[in-house]
Amino acid sequence: FLGGGGGGGVAMERLEFYAAVQGFKEISGRGMMKTRAGVILDKYLAPGAKKEVGVPEAEARAVEDLLDEGAVRKDIFDKCVKIVLEEMEDAVEAFKGSENYNDLVEEVKALEIRLGARDRRRDSSDDEEDDGGGKVRAG
Repeated sequence: FLGGGGGGGVAMERLEFYAAVQGFKEISGRGMMKTRAGVILDKYLAPGAKKEVGVPEAEARAVEDLLDEGAVRKDIFDKCVKIVLEEMEDAVEAFKGSENYNDLVEEVKALEIRLGARDRRRDSSDDEEDDGGGKVRAG
């Protein structure tokens, strides 16, 4: 449901991309940053990437140009992350207006009613105690 333009797996890919970027920001060595940035670019941003997250090609190219220039910074993916998060938020809002969402809400409400009734029955049976003579009295 966090998909957007792609298939059902796009949501997971976007979450993985976000996590990869957060991990990238923890790297301190410049050489390792460049290597990891290249992996993230190839895996998530490049057109036709195995786990493409659907950022505009111009944004992916801008990241690639910075890498080619050796301008690797911790914020190199920030604009791409912003785009991905906005798309995920849009997808969530669209899902909230869908029939699937409404069906899930109804199922949850029905479950809450059933669980509430079960809990009330359990509470009322807990209030009854055996007085030792085999008689059950309300507590």
